[in-house]
Amino acid sequence: MKRHVPALLAIASIAILAVLTIRFSYTTDTGSADRALPAISVAVPAIGPPPVEACALAEEQPASALKLTVSGACSGAISRAFTCSAGGEAGEESLITSTRSAVDAEHDFVIVVIIPGYNGARSYRRGMLFAQIAGARGMSRWTERETPITVDHMGIIHVESADLDPEPGTSTQGSIMLEGSLACG
Repeated sequence: MKRHVPALLAIASIAILAVLTIRFSYTTDTGSADRALPAISVAVPAIGPPPVEACALAEEQPASALKLTVSGACSGAISRAFTCSAGGEAGEESLITSTRSAVDAEHDFVIVVIIPGYNGARSYRRGMLFAQIAGARGMSRWTERETPITVDHMGIIHVESADLDPEPGTSTQGSIMLEGSLACG
């Protein structure tokens, strides 16, 4: 019997520890629920997408004859040069172009054009277009991932008529149509 005493003490200790753990895990501080509610409302604000019915791009002075026309949920034209950079994984370069236009004092309209497998002047069947309104009151996003794009011998990027749909998983509404030409600047 004496040789089983350490094993019985160990089992009893584990049982007491389990009972105490369960007992104290169900107790709460009386004010904890009241303090937790404000933290939840601050951590997860209920911000919907910005209103797209009033999305008109600020007018620009044409910098060149090139123009990318925007219509649908947002409307206007972008005639300035885009910011361009090369990117992608080893063995498959991409040309990434982007620009930002003011919608109002709180929101910007951003367009990103990506040409995967970029290799100079030629036609590309799988250009990717992304547009979004970003600002203080939320964000709306649209995408089109298979748009024909042509790059000519002067480096001008021609976007065929593309209909960008709301990004899946967002509350964005409407669609955006992009068409025209742009250049890196």
